[in-house]
Amino acid sequence: MPFRVSIQVLCLCLVFTTRSTIPACAFQAASLWRTRHAPLCSVTLGPTGAGSQEQHDEGNGALVTVVVERVASHTVMPSALAAHGKLLKNTNFQPVKFIPPSEEVSFHVVVGRSPEREPVLAFVGPDIAAGKPGSRIQVPTGVVLPRPESLSLEECILLPYHAVSLLPPLMRAGIHGGEGSSGPASSKVCIVTGCGPAAIFAIQVLRAWGCRVVGVSRRNLDALLKAGAEEAIDCRTTSFSERVPEYAAVVDTVGTDTEGLAANLLRYKKAAYVSTMPSATRRMQAQGLLQAASTFASVFWGKPDLALTDAHWLPEKLGMDVISYVLRLAEAKHVVLPLAPPSLDDYMDGVVWAKDSETQARFGFPAPLPEEGLTEAFLSRFQKRMEGEKEQ
Repeated sequence: MPFRVSIQVLCLCLVFTTRSTIPACAFQAASLWRTRHAPLCSVTLGPTGAGSQEQHDEGNGALVTVVVERVASHTVMPSALAAHGKLLKNTNFQPVKFIPPSEEVSFHVVVGRSPEREPVLAFVGPDIAAGKPGSRIQVPTGVVLPRPESLSLEECILLPYHAVSLLPPLMRAGIHGGEGSSGPASSKVCIVTGCGPAAIFAIQVLRAWGCRVVGVSRRNLDALLKAGAEEAIDCRTTSFSERVPEYAAVVDTVGTDTEGLAANLLRYKKAAYVSTMPSATRRMQAQGLLQAASTFASVFWGKPDLALTDAHWLPEKLGMDVISYVLRLAEAKHVVLPLAPPSLDDYMDGVVWAKDSETQARFGFPAPLPEEGLTEAFLSRFQKRMEGEKEQ
């Protein structure tokens, strides 16, 4: 036992001293892909991500040449992405209709330029041969977007990842911006957990949509307020459900629906649950502390274990709408994405979140209805809690 503990402490020290230098992407290689050169789309996002878009897929069958500058591969959850693009399997790289929600999919981004030196952003499938910076590739025009010169290469790589992780599930839950939105302004209150890049991005997008945002974290509360949150709650001392009796959604960047959070939120709060927990952090929580430290170390030494998955996602029209929309937000400075990589602090935010000793629900999230066999003390506390929420 002492030996095991000492190893964990050693790994923790290693991660704390190296996390600031971990690459911003879980997997990066000098690679390629690109398509079409056209003005940024004029997008109005609706409930499904569909909307009016000028100049999108004209000449979709044509190929364009892209000069590769940088390429990155992310892993994302397939939830809500099927309607926004193609799901592919490694066996023959042909589209499939369904991929289990628990199976991650790879998402490939290429930053490059047209032969005329105009900056572009492209999205490709795994069957496209990888190339080195400076090499030329040909891709369909429908998967290429112009990229604003004001954005750095790192922003262009990370913004599409955050866009497809957050916007599709939010819009599926009925929370969206633009025409057709059911009162996105002050009538909707959203809770955002965590204080990492995913949380900052979520707060900024929701504020751009006119939503009121409450941040919940164990640290860096000032960063949440700076990002646009109306209030920042310390999850260690205050229940956000008691502080904010009514809200439309919880965007959880430090956890997943492992304790029936989505069902409880819908049943007791009529609120949606959206997890945008980064893939690296999700895997680390599942692996445990020792393996998590090993994952951080492998990324630091240039050997990330977040390699390509057996499934892939290639954006189509709706997916391109979402990414184009976020690029516009970033160009207008409505979204300023922190470029900090995943850190041990982000991992610990979810691990140390306090839980109810009897229901195992995370503190702040609504507890399940009591069932037979629970203690009388718990039944009394639950009844008082429900009565207090009704009065408010």
